[in-house]
Amino acid sequence: MIIFMEGEPGEGFHYVKSGKVKIVKVSQDGREHMINILGPGEVFAEVLLFNHGPYPATAVTLADSVIGIIKNTDLENVVAGNARIALHIIRVMSKKLLQAQMKIKHWRCRIPFRALHKSLSGCHSNMGGLLPAVLRLILR
Repeated sequence: MIIFMEGEPGEGFHYVKSGKVKIVKVSQDGREHMINILGPGEVFAEVLLFNHGPYPATAVTLADSVIGIIKNTDLENVVAGNARIALHIIRVMSKKLLQAQMKIKHWRCRIPFRALHKSLSGCHSNMGGLLPAVLRLILR
C-alpha cells in the first residue's frame, strides 16, 4: 500500500508502529531506487518537521503494517511548550543527519573507483587484451 507519493504535499512525519516500510525514489526513466527499509519504531518523512513542503520520496508498506503520522501543526504546538521533547527531536534529527552524511561519504568514495574501473576495462578491451600488468593489479 502506498503511504504517500513523492511530490505530494507533506502533512507531517510518519512512524512505523508495526510492519515494514520501503522508501523509494523513481528516476525519470522509471527505475525505482530504494533509499531505505524501515521497521517498528523508526520514523520517516522527518525532513518535513517544521518545514511545509512536498514529500521528497515515495513510501510503501512491504507487509501488513501500522503507520502513524504526527502532523506538523500538532508537533509545533507540543514542542513550543516542552523543551524535553524538542531536545529529543533534535537528537533524533542529528542522528539521521549523521547517517545521511556517512552514506554520502561512502558513495562518494565508491563512484570514482567504479568510473576508473569502467575506463580501465574499456582500455583493456580496446587494446585486444594487452593491458600492462600494473593495470591488471588495479582492476582486481
